[in-house]
Order: sequence, then C-alpha cells, then structure tokens
Amino acid sequence: MEVTITFVSAADLFIADGFLGMGKNDTFIKANINNKLFYNTRTIKNNNFPTWNEEWRIAGVAENSVVTFDIFDKDHNSPDTFLASASLVLTKEDVFKKQMELPCYLKNGKRKGILIVEITKTGCLSTRSLSMHTIGEIKFRKHSSKVAGFFTSDNITQEQVWYNYKLWFHDVDTFFEGKRAHWNLKYPAAQRIFGSRPGSLAVRTMLHSQHQSLYSTTLGLVQDGVLSELSLNFAEAFLILLTNGERNGKPSVYTYAIVEDGTWRFSETGAAFLADMISKHAMHASLKEVRKEVVYAGEFVLIPSTLKNYVNAPLENTKSRYTLVIVSGTYAPPKENLHMLKSFMEYNFNDIQRDFLTVEALDREDLRWKEYRRLIK
Repeated sequence: MEVTITFVSAADLFIADGFLGMGKNDTFIKANINNKLFYNTRTIKNNNFPTWNEEWRIAGVAENSVVTFDIFDKDHNSPDTFLASASLVLTKEDVFKKQMELPCYLKNGKRKGILIVEITKTGCLSTRSLSMHTIGEIKFRKHSSKVAGFFTSDNITQEQVWYNYKLWFHDVDTFFEGKRAHWNLKYPAAQRIFGSRPGSLAVRTMLHSQHQSLYSTTLGLVQDGVLSELSLNFAEAFLILLTNGERNGKPSVYTYAIVEDGTWRFSETGAAFLADMISKHAMHASLKEVRKEVVYAGEFVLIPSTLKNYVNAPLENTKSRYTLVIVSGTYAPPKENLHMLKSFMEYNFNDIQRDFLTVEALDREDLRWKEYRRLIK
C-alpha cells in the first residue's frame, strides 16, 4: 500500500516566540508512522499560519498504522520548542483521497490549534507492513560559515568558509534494524565526554554549543534544497554539492554521524577542530544534548579514479569515476554491520550508476583505508 501524506497548513497554534504571545513562530513538523519511519518538513519562518503543501510518500504501509505529527518552533541557539501534537490512524476505507482537519494538543492535553493534512492512498491497506519505506526526494541543507572555518582550519588566522552538511536520508531502521552504536567504553576521550565526572557536563555543554554554532542558520549562509535540483542522478548531485569532495585540489576527509531520524550530518575533518575524533562525532550528533549513541559514525572520502591507481590495496571496483569510501569511527559500530551501512548508502543514492560512483564500507583498521589516508595527507 502506498500513501501520500500532504502537510497542508496549520492555524491557531501556541505562539512560542515574542512577548506575551505577540511573536511569530518558525514552524516545522516532525512526523512518524508507528514510530518507525520519520519525516521532517521544511521550516516556515515568521508565520503563525504556516502553509507547507509538502508531500511525504510512503510504500508498504499497514492497516491501522498510526501517524503522529509533532509541531515545533525552530530555535537557532536553544532546543526547538514543542508547540502541539496531532495524530491519525490509517484505516481501510473507500475514500482514497481525503483532506482532514486534525485537532492539535499541548503537552498538558489541552486542545490548541489545528493541522490540515491530505491523505492519498493507492490500493488497499495491507494487514501487515512489507518493508515500509519512503519514496522520493533527498533533502539537503548546506551551511557555509566562517565561524566554522575559524575552528576547523589548520591555520586559524586564515579566514575561510567551511561547510557543514545535513542530508535527510530515508528508511534508516529498514537497513539498520533499529541497531545503535554506543560510545566506546574503552576510549578515554569518550569517558571524559559521557562520564559522570564534574568536568564531563562542561564538555558536553561545549560540544552542544559547537553544534549550534556550526549548524546555525544565523551565523552563516544556508542553502536548502533537494538533490534532484542539482542533478537527476543523485550520485552526481552529491558530488556537485560537495564540489567533488575536494579542497585545494586534494580529496577532503569528512567526519560524519548518522542519527536515528535518518539525517546524515558531516563536515570536513579539520586538524585543529576539537581534540579527537569522538568529540567530532558527538558534536555532529548533538541536538538537545550530546547523544550517547548513534546509528553509525566515522569518516568518509570521495576517491577519484585517478587516485585509485596509486595505492597498494585497490578497491574492488576501479572502473567508476569516484568511490565513496566510508568507514566506522570511534563510536565503535561493529564491523559486522558495515554491509548495512553500504546498503543504506546505495539505497538512498537510488539511481546510482556503477560507472559513475560506487560505495565501499570499510572498517577503520582496514588496510585500504589506511592506504588512502596516507596518500591524501
């Protein structure tokens, strides 16, 4: 069963910004189906009557699935403010396109506001979910910040723009089966971050502040879009977004974290930025607080075919123009799950062309990764 949920508009919501309810919200919705599949709408700024007209297409939806809509006000230097929540149950019925006005409720249970959605169904709802998954576009956000450039540059006196990225990938739990990677208990730096010592709270607060500054929409320029706007080939669009993954003519190494809502967050790995890799992963994964677990975290690099010929341990596919080499990191996700990471990446670059881009998922101790790291230093 395929379902399209159209987020139409909202009205009469709680006003979080301003004095005595006189401000305007920056409103967005976090939606989920059975708390297994997730979707975030774009943010409508400075509008207490937001209109999205944004679609979420889902296949494999079972009968009596519960759709929950949590509505938030986007805050740039503090946690987002919850405004209201609404929900509906997808049932088997004759109407295949229906606009619904859903009542919204505050945390205390009081009714406040309405959310208008439209449900379009193709075929009959099944009695079970067969690989429920999202269909459609990959959204991205590219932050350009001289503040980030100051922190990440090897030469902190050099003013340069640094980029931080967020891609909204689909169906994270379909591939990772709900598995999460906890921080490495044996790693001293992780103990300093997540431990119970007095200094650990200060470190977590610092990492959260760095996350807020690097991903802020006020401290730098923000480009929002979908990959198909850059190219109809998602793999090519990804390379365009990252300027072929190069800086100053050399492949860049990126630090990344994939979190439970399916967002892939990453930036270039700067030698002077934070003291160690676990701090970088924790910073990218940070939202309201520094996460103690992620879906996956590590590093990646885009290797052009011209570079593949100069290593002693070549990758399996040497014919493609680029190889996305992605490795596990200091959150220590088990290497047994690397096939999940590879499948997840290939699925989301759903029109990937083997002669253009291939994906290799490697353990951080793999000889091939060490060889590439040595070569691009």
